[in-house]
Amino acid sequence: MTIAFGADRKSGTMTQTAKSGDVVVKFAGVWDGSILRAVTNEVVSKPPKVKWDPESFTLQFSEDGRSGSYECSAEGKFYTAQLSPL
Repeated sequence: MTIAFGADRKSGTMTQTAKSGDVVVKFAGVWDGSILRAVTNEVVSKPPKVKWDPESFTLQFSEDGRSGSYECSAEGKFYTAQLSPL
């Protein structure tokens, strides 16, 4: 997963890799301290066989901004990932 923030730092794109290729979606959110609560809204690109439903997720960052975590609940499953800068 790759998250790229826009200039406003509360929206951007998220890329998730599926077996058949990358899914790129736009997201927008609001900050609550060090937590971004966001929702995906528009599919930028995806492989033809991949189904994408909008999802809500949270990003939480450490005080120094060098690490973070991603959490999402979708279709009855809970997903988490540890984030690090590229």
